[in-house]
Amino acid sequence: MRCPRCGVGRIFRRWWTYTEYKSCPACAHAYDPHGESLAFMYLSTAFLTGVMFIVLLTIPPRDLTRYRIGLVAAALALYGVTMPLRKALAIALNYFNHR
Repeated sequence: MRCPRCGVGRIFRRWWTYTEYKSCPACAHAYDPHGESLAFMYLSTAFLTGVMFIVLLTIPPRDLTRYRIGLVAAALALYGVTMPLRKALAIALNYFNHR
């Protein structure tokens, strides 16, 4: 979760609150100048939703109410925990695509 250009500057000020720098503090590289990482974030969220749907189909519920609550909680936790990593990956892929 560092700058794809220099590898020194951090992308996030605090990853647990998802506050990010607009550009690298070390080399001033603009991380997401055109908002292109939003498409990757959308697709990666759709991918994670697909994974949760596969879990829904492959693991049969014993108690439907608990199963639904657990599945929703697991999905929200998965989205929240992986969001900074997915955003950093989107910034890196964007950088390497436009070099």
